[in-house]
Amino acid sequence: MHARPMHATGWWLRSCLATLCLLIAASISSFASAQSAQNPEQSPISAEFSTAFEQLNQAIAAGQHEKAIALARRLDDQKPTEIDLSLSLVQLARSLQASGETAGASEFYTRTCDALTRPASANLAAETVISMRLMAATWFVQTEERSIAAVSLERAFERADAFSELQRKIAVDLCLTLGADSLQSGLPEIASVVYPLAVKHASDQQRSLAMLGDAWAMAMLGKQPIEAANRMTDFVNAFPKHPDAPRALRAAVACLKQYSANTDKANTDKGNAEKGDFAAAPLDKSEQENRILTDLLTRWPDLIEAKEITANYVGRRADQIPMSVQNWIVSQAKTDQIDALDPPMIVLALQIAATHSDSTCWDRCKAKLGEIDQTGQWTSDLLDRLASKSDAEQFVIYLLTSSSEMGNTKDRFEPASAADSVSGPKRAICPMAREAACRWAGRNQNWSMLAMAASSTSPETNDPTRTVAMERLFAESLMQTGHKAAAHAWWVHLVDMRKVDDFATLLRCAETESSLGEVGVASRRVDAAKQAAGDDQLRGCLVSMLAAELAVRRLRFDEARGELEAVVRSSTVDASLRGRAQWMIGETFYLQERFTDAIEAYRSVAGMDPDGVWVAAALVQAGKCFEQLGRTRDAAVCYSTLMARHRDSQYAELASRRLAALSNATSSDSNKTLRR
Repeated sequence: MHARPMHATGWWLRSCLATLCLLIAASISSFASAQSAQNPEQSPISAEFSTAFEQLNQAIAAGQHEKAIALARRLDDQKPTEIDLSLSLVQLARSLQASGETAGASEFYTRTCDALTRPASANLAAETVISMRLMAATWFVQTEERSIAAVSLERAFERADAFSELQRKIAVDLCLTLGADSLQSGLPEIASVVYPLAVKHASDQQRSLAMLGDAWAMAMLGKQPIEAANRMTDFVNAFPKHPDAPRALRAAVACLKQYSANTDKANTDKGNAEKGDFAAAPLDKSEQENRILTDLLTRWPDLIEAKEITANYVGRRADQIPMSVQNWIVSQAKTDQIDALDPPMIVLALQIAATHSDSTCWDRCKAKLGEIDQTGQWTSDLLDRLASKSDAEQFVIYLLTSSSEMGNTKDRFEPASAADSVSGPKRAICPMAREAACRWAGRNQNWSMLAMAASSTSPETNDPTRTVAMERLFAESLMQTGHKAAAHAWWVHLVDMRKVDDFATLLRCAETESSLGEVGVASRRVDAAKQAAGDDQLRGCLVSMLAAELAVRRLRFDEARGELEAVVRSSTVDASLRGRAQWMIGETFYLQERFTDAIEAYRSVAGMDPDGVWVAAALVQAGKCFEQLGRTRDAAVCYSTLMARHRDSQYAELASRRLAALSNATSSDSNKTLRR
């Protein structure tokens, strides 16, 4: 909250002083003479006081300031009750002011105000008392003695029923000036004293400044935000065409939000649940907030203040946003104003559109966000905030199947909507928005969606909206969905064309090349991955596994076992990888038909990874080896153990078939023996 009511000072204050002097000038001599003519025998000190009093007035009239000051101090310090000194003191203050003696003027204006509280001033005319208090207040406003100025004005307004029209105007104007100056100086506690006085007694011409200043003072105090919001809206209701009306409504909303924050804090502090205004205040902020925002967005929908207010709801769920704000955002999104909305506002619009199934708003905003989200952060935030996963998937599909070359081609995975049919060609999608969509799909392991997106294009397609991260996720999704050949093309593209040289990409490229590519090329891919692994033992073991597979493919079994044994001996890799390496050692012996060595290798798998998936694979392979050696009983033990301990394994069905085959073979042999 920065805007504050202002009021002119300078010449206006001087004018006030001159006017007030004229108002009391006629009262001074007659009242002073009356006091001088009092019976000197009235009191033991009356004669002395009367003489000193006459001398004081004579010194003031003669401009003898030093003498007048000494006499005035001596008389006033005794705080007389039988003689009123206020008129003389104010004359002296005025004379010192005219001579430029600021400190002296302030002293005697203060003494004047004090003298007016004594019984002797009761005989003064109300108009005279008011004029003297206003004259003192004017001086204190001019000299920026704000606290005493506020007190002087408060005392003057105690007799507001006796105000003349001119006095009332001067008093209110003084309040407006002091209030504005106090707000500018960061003293809302003083402004909160004088502005209510101005509101109560303001003329029609003064009322708008008085009400606005009163509202700002309450808002800046920060102690009663609900009351401040109410005063802001009262001002707007009274002066709807005032140029500060939209700003006042904005401030009212800010007050409500302050109240909301304070109540949330108070409610979480169990030890102080009953303390403070906020904890005990009624929770009616939602109704007031809706009313204020509705008024604002209805009257000034195109003002920047309205947009700033709605921006305060960024990060909230749609059901936490007032309906008036929701309607405003949606209405903006459905017009040309959508081009003025920033990414956070578009995100809000998409959340609202998804909640209310507003397809027109949804289609316009998804295209707009894809067009303007240059970092991808807002796309990522939206996908995490959407309550429905299907809505998130629909948005991801749109981004993944959109590119700079698609024109008005419809999304491959979604049907055309009426809104799209009139929206023209698709807007170009920011690369980072598409990347954010890919990352979301990857985090949620929605590999089939990514694989379909990968299949809708190819590595050879020139698409500037496709980033390296997107292509890496495309390749991985094809690996995860079993499309290894298609994945191989993407990995090769990343390494050879994109010049990606991180270890993970090089390893995947070597993996697919070892399975599908030429042996010589695969060997170079493995060497590149090994170089990228550096001294990292885990990475080195992963490369060794690939090197072993390539060696097996080249029928270099001893070389393969050397790579695999290095993995088995490593203490830095997990049990699952070591178990797989040990199983592969058994496979190399099996391929060489060294069945006894293979059995020993397979048996070692359980010792490395007892609960791993490779134990079941080792049992079924060991059973096959025993069969090759004619040791069917041992083979049956392997199959039975597998079925008993690893019933849910993918190898259980194979073990069951092998065990049944062994049983049938045994039965056949027994029947032949009996026939013989």
